[in-house]
Amino acid sequence: TIQTGGVLHQSRPSDWALSAEGTSWPDLGTSGFPGWQAQRTQLDLDWHGTLDDWEYGAQLDMDSITWKNVTVSNLECVLSGDAKSTTFWIEGREDATSTWGGTGQIPHEPTGPLRAQLLLKQVPLGWINSWLPQQSVGLSGSVDGDLAIQGTRQSPEMNGWIQSNAAEV
Repeated sequence: TIQTGGVLHQSRPSDWALSAEGTSWPDLGTSGFPGWQAQRTQLDLDWHGTLDDWEYGAQLDMDSITWKNVTVSNLECVLSGDAKSTTFWIEGREDATSTWGGTGQIPHEPTGPLRAQLLLKQVPLGWINSWLPQQSVGLSGSVDGDLAIQGTRQSPEMNGWIQSNAAEV
């Protein structure tokens, strides 16, 4: 189900809203995402302003999304922004003990200030196997970690740590 509505003016303030909900999206590949599947998805987006000066807010909730052997359950993402930057919060999990999340602000200009934080708790290394060439190294186990990113998109500075938990290559 998709609902949308609003008024868009070229030179004065406008408002637009979009809401999309689905119980099962068996193959998002038909919309340009081959191999992706999603269960119970809710997306809400609000946009306000003029074409030169605007702001928006968005929220995405999914029971699960899968690509190859990677399944993320209870995915939640909140975005807000304006013509200069986007602020985000995202969290997901594979199971009751494996969680990951991030928060931060990303500038639209490459030289604008960047800040982000990524936290990992018992994230399966097997997820990486989906991106490795077949017949290459296989990974198992899990990792914990914390990564902070500052600077600019053009020149990011990263600081953090990763700790393996019974990792095997």
